[in-house]
Amino acid sequence: MAKALRANRSKKCFVTEPPVEPPATDHRIFLEVREIDKRFGAFTALDNVSISARRGEFVSILGPSGCGKTTMLRVIAGLEAQNNGTVWLNGRDVTREPVTKRNLGIVFQSYALFPNLTILANVGYGLQGRKSLDKQKRSLEMLDLVGLADQAHKFPAQLSGGQQQRVALARALSPCPELLLLDEPLSALDARVRVHLRKEIRRIQEQLGITTIMVTHDQEEALTMADRVVVLNEGRLMQFATPQELYRKPANPFVADFIGSMNFIRGCTTSGKDSVLLDGYTLQVDYGDTGIREGGQITLAIRPEDLKVGNQNRNKANWLKARVQGVEFRGAVDRVTLDLLSQEGVLVGRQLYLDLQDESAEDLALRTGHDLQIILPPRKLLSFPPTVNEDL
Repeated sequence: MAKALRANRSKKCFVTEPPVEPPATDHRIFLEVREIDKRFGAFTALDNVSISARRGEFVSILGPSGCGKTTMLRVIAGLEAQNNGTVWLNGRDVTREPVTKRNLGIVFQSYALFPNLTILANVGYGLQGRKSLDKQKRSLEMLDLVGLADQAHKFPAQLSGGQQQRVALARALSPCPELLLLDEPLSALDARVRVHLRKEIRRIQEQLGITTIMVTHDQEEALTMADRVVVLNEGRLMQFATPQELYRKPANPFVADFIGSMNFIRGCTTSGKDSVLLDGYTLQVDYGDTGIREGGQITLAIRPEDLKVGNQNRNKANWLKARVQGVEFRGAVDRVTLDLLSQEGVLVGRQLYLDLQDESAEDLALRTGHDLQIILPPRKLLSFPPTVNEDL
């Protein structure tokens, strides 16, 4: 009887908690987050999000406030329990393991240094259990890595914000973690320090070859530091790609608008295989497999720097008439606001932005009310099917 009961218990356990297969992916994948759901009461913070990171890769998680960035980082760290999904590190399921068992280092936005300990002692705090000389040697090595070995005797209050953040990084790296997690580490610093530190963090990450996940709301930070970028919005994965792909081939209007600046031209009508009708103009467009049939509605998009000022006599492809509504000086570039005109020179109620190098803007002598011809290069035009969430 006891043997039968044990067999039934074993069978019941197998049915309710089936073994999860390890990720059948590229052997270079070090971190894999699979189908994560996280809810706080009725609020869904993460909705079926799956991402991965190769060994030694730098991945940024980017998105607006409240999109689920930090929640994702906390789930990876084991600081937050997800409702569904699994987390794998180096082929090992760590979904139910505490943060202490995941062999990772974390750098928080607030530095979280101990004010009553020296810099050396702060860095060595995570090396409990090691011999004193080994701890001191390792701590000094990490401080040297971040360029602060000569500050070891000082206390946190004696350092600048940028130096404190480097101490926090050295402390996170001192126990030799396999995974480094950065939670908006540069957001509290001024612009010049941020630019310097992001280069330093990237240099250290590449030197150590440590897999790194960084949360940020700063798109420039994500694009300049990361090998690949995760874009989240309202808890959903919008796109996971290289910075170049995000900028040049955004998957949807949200990514197109969130990464850099974008002109959207809504209400266009497809005509033939590769052309679109817009306010009396016929534009050459490759709208690919958007699923839009001839005569259907489509939205075009183009970066302000990709618009060209042209001459109809020299280039007849995708030229339109426009009127300068205003010119805004932005340092290296001038942002020109244009009102689109019909072929007859009548305002059609559309506005586009054109970015010109300052010298080019001076040569053209653009002024408010000035009429000119612009060109929308076909290879620079993006196309999206209209969606209910398109109005951003």
